[in-house]
Amino acid sequence: MNTLPLGYLATYMTQSLNITKRHCTASENRALTLNEIFNCGVGFCLYTRDYESKGVKLIENTPEEIRDVVIEMAERLNGAWQPNDDDDALQRRFWEIFHAHVVDTPQGQPLHGQIRARFGAHFLRNNRDWLK
Repeated sequence: MNTLPLGYLATYMTQSLNITKRHCTASENRALTLNEIFNCGVGFCLYTRDYESKGVKLIENTPEEIRDVVIEMAERLNGAWQPNDDDDALQRRFWEIFHAHVVDTPQGQPLHGQIRARFGAHFLRNNRDWLK
């Protein structure tokens, strides 16, 4: 499980499975979408003060979210993982948004090469609005 900011996901590793903390507006306690996380400038933040200065707070993952990603990784490693019908579409949508925002600005090229990692399927299934 990755605890780095979204922009720093270890995308080059085939056996990397990621989830993220939820990002919320500090003033309204409204969950931010993935696009909003990058658009408000916190997709690469490393320090609490950076999130706070942009009016964003992080919400820790629930024990269930952590359990789900650990089980998914174990099942993927031992060949028992059974995806849902829409898992591939959710993965594609996540990585489309990710690539749209994680770019080398002067060059306009993606910062990450070939994506080999996955994002937690249960997290994406349970947070579909996050991908809008």
